[in-house]
Amino acid sequence: MPARFAVSTEGDAWMLLAAVAAAGLLSLWRALVALHRARLIEDTPKSRVRSASQGYVELEGIATGRGTTHTAPLSGLPCLWWRYRIERFQGGHRQARWRTLEEVQSELPFYLDDGTGVARIDPRGAEVSCRAQQVWYGSEPLPPTARLARPRRGLARLWPRLERGRYRYTEWRLMEGEPLYVLGHFVTEDGERTLAIDQLAARLLRRWKTDQPTLLARFDRNRDGRIDAAEWEEARAAARRAARRARLGAAGPHVPEHRVRKPPHDLPYLIGDRPQVALAGAYRRRAALYAAGFLAACALAGWLLSETLATS
Repeated sequence: MPARFAVSTEGDAWMLLAAVAAAGLLSLWRALVALHRARLIEDTPKSRVRSASQGYVELEGIATGRGTTHTAPLSGLPCLWWRYRIERFQGGHRQARWRTLEEVQSELPFYLDDGTGVARIDPRGAEVSCRAQQVWYGSEPLPPTARLARPRRGLARLWPRLERGRYRYTEWRLMEGEPLYVLGHFVTEDGERTLAIDQLAARLLRRWKTDQPTLLARFDRNRDGRIDAAEWEEARAAARRAARRARLGAAGPHVPEHRVRKPPHDLPYLIGDRPQVALAGAYRRRAALYAAGFLAACALAGWLLSETLATS
């Protein structure tokens, strides 16, 4: 090929064009996803924990652990939620890049307090956006501050220097007392009281079956050493009566437990450590960045196509 287009073969040119086109389509998809997230945040009305309806809701408050904090695995700093990524630099003439070795995020719950109530947040399956991000570098698979214990593998157990290299550590943390935004599936659970009579009766039956002598003494009417079908029906009726009494006789103040978890039907589950307006703005900026990447990819793909056709 002429020097004006520095690709070794025509096949390489088409492969490069396909790669650029794929990158452009990926950028477009990510831009649309980020824009959809921003509009969803802006259009969903904000609820209060005390009066929130059951289902897909938006909550805003303060992040709290209610006396419990966790330790970030790489930095060792206290936090409510963490995510980390460990990468190793792989050098080469044309393939120099950072390769992800490990990426893990916390699944331990924390809480949102909006002044009217407290909701337990289950972060599993959530897309969490944190401002507290730390990036640093080292020569070992784990930084000196890490709270992880990872055994060495293969020859590295005999010669630890084999694992030395250039590593990049990235950690995101959600901190106590920070603003907290949550868009997810809200449920209010009353514990034992929300269980149906049949569910409570089934629990009682399972408990009774673990004590066979007592079960036989109560319900083995013909004394043949086993519970037949009629006697089992009597036991089930007795369990239902006991369940009704337990429900009616439950005493003490009732404090419902509010929870937020991943929504059904593939609805987005979003958590962020900033107010609604700021989080929506962050997603809009992300959408604009990906849209710019899509336009750049389109321009580059057009230029590559024209050059390829002109020199073929």
